[in-house]
Amino acid sequence: MTNLNEIYKCNICGNMTEMVHTGAGTLVCCGEDMQLIADDAKPEGTEKHIPIVEQEGNKVTVKV
Repeated sequence: MTNLNEIYKCNICGNMTEMVHTGAGTLVCCGEDMQLIADDAKPEGTEKHIPIVEQEGNKVTVKV
């Protein structure tokens, strides 16, 4: 079953599609099932470089 906004890719020709309607069954391209592309989005707050702001009077220093 496909879900709304999922993205699928064909491993043979590289075609990609995004689901705009849900449905039963599988997506097929070039005679093979298309691969679901995993959502690699990381949750907020896991940034590697978080700025540190320091203020001393009229001077502001930002460290990354």
